[in-house]
Amino acid sequence: EVMLGGKVFRVDVARDKKELVKGLSGREYIPEFGGMLFEFPGLGIYSIWMKDMRFGLDIIWLNNGRVVFLVKNAEPPTPGTPDSGLKIFTPPVEADEVLEVRSGTAERLNIQIGDRAEIVFR
Repeated sequence: EVMLGGKVFRVDVARDKKELVKGLSGREYIPEFGGMLFEFPGLGIYSIWMKDMRFGLDIIWLNNGRVVFLVKNAEPPTPGTPDSGLKIFTPPVEADEVLEVRSGTAERLNIQIGDRAEIVFR
């Protein structure tokens, strides 16, 4: 679970290389308060792509439990787009985690840089 913007998100967690590359690719949808949390081994500039995505996302980079960058309403690629044609989303700051949620969530909950994200694993 991740608490952000006054809401609790039930998320899948990606930790190993295979999970980090796949992310939410190939899924039909995610619930309103669902998503995926990408855990990285340390601080770094971590880029995100939307390979085989079927729906839009808000992409939220976190550093030590704080929002440090976000991309709102990232649109999925046209089906069949080759890897070389995929848009890459790269933050200008280091992060140690990335949270992906449904497109429009950040705006609806007024999520801003500096907001606290509490991550609870059960």
